[in-house]
Amino acid sequence: MKAIKAYKMRDSIVNFQIFGGLIMAIIAFVCCLITSGLVFLPPLIVSVWLLIMGFINKKRETIKLYEDHLEMKFAPASPLHLVRFEDLIRLEDKGKSEKRLYFNSQGKEKKILLPLSQHPKEDMDEFIHFLEEKIQSKN
Repeated sequence: MKAIKAYKMRDSIVNFQIFGGLIMAIIAFVCCLITSGLVFLPPLIVSVWLLIMGFINKKRETIKLYEDHLEMKFAPASPLHLVRFEDLIRLEDKGKSEKRLYFNSQGKEKKILLPLSQHPKEDMDEFIHFLEEKIQSKN
């Protein structure tokens, strides 16, 4: 099934991870040249981790909308959340940059924290409006 709409992370967050990884790699290289010990290993490990995360996040779609459900996976190691539109209950403000989505899952009310600051503001305004419409149409 093909997604109707998909949302990615903000470019500034992804670029920060990639450039941070490059800077840490340069620091590791300088440490390697200056010292003969293993001082360069921690910055090298951090740089590799940041680069991998940056390149993974550059291509990854964190929110996907389908005809009857949505998929959300906000971090590579986080669980995948599948929510049917018919199971949506309500949407609450949790702060300036977060909202909490309540839905039914196997007869229980569950909630997911939506980190709005990871995505472009226009995309999240559109996504929140879409969710509010789905919740209103259900009631």
